[in-house]
Amino acid sequence: DEIIDNLVAATGHLNRNVFNTGEFAQHDFVTVKKAMDALHSAPMYVFDSPSQTIDDIRENLIRLKAEVDLKLAVVDYVQLVSTEGTQDNREQQIAKIGRSIRQLASEADVPILVVSQINDDGKLRESRALGHDAHALMMLEEINPDEDDVRERLLRLKIVRARSIPRMTIPVVFETMHCLMYEG
Repeated sequence: DEIIDNLVAATGHLNRNVFNTGEFAQHDFVTVKKAMDALHSAPMYVFDSPSQTIDDIRENLIRLKAEVDLKLAVVDYVQLVSTEGTQDNREQQIAKIGRSIRQLASEADVPILVVSQINDDGKLRESRALGHDAHALMMLEEINPDEDDVRERLLRLKIVRARSIPRMTIPVVFETMHCLMYEG
C-alpha cells in the first residue's frame, strides 16, 4: 500500500500526507484517479511479501522476464530478504543473498537495483560483502538534515565505487510532499 501511495503521490503531484491522514480534498480524488490510470498502464510489477526468499525473488524475476521485456528489477531493502534453513550469522546470510542477486542479474540479463540500509558509521548494514559484489555502490545522503523546511530536502547521490561508471556526486532534490526526486 505504501509503495502505491508514494507512486500515486509522485505521479499526481499530490501531497503524500493525505494518504496518512485520509483528509483528501474533493479535487484530490480526480488527481488520484488520473494517477492510478497512468500507473495501471505502466509496465511495473510489485511483489510485496514480508518473507520473500532469494528463491522467491529468482522465481518471480525469471517468470516475469519470460512474460515481458523487463528492463530493471529492484530489491527494496535487502535486509528483509528471508533466509530459510541456514545456521549462518546474519552477516553471512546477507553476503550470500548479495552474491545470489548478482548471479540472478547475470542469469536473467536484467540489472537489479538493491537497496540497503547503512549503519551509523555510513557503512552497509550487516554485510560489507554487498558492496564488494555490487557492480556499482551508490549512497544517498541528506545535505540539510537539521533544517526545518520539510517541503524539500537537498541530497547527494554519491557514486562511491563502480566498475564502469566514474566516481561522482550528483545533487538531488527530494520533494517530501510529492515523493519526487530529481537532479538539482
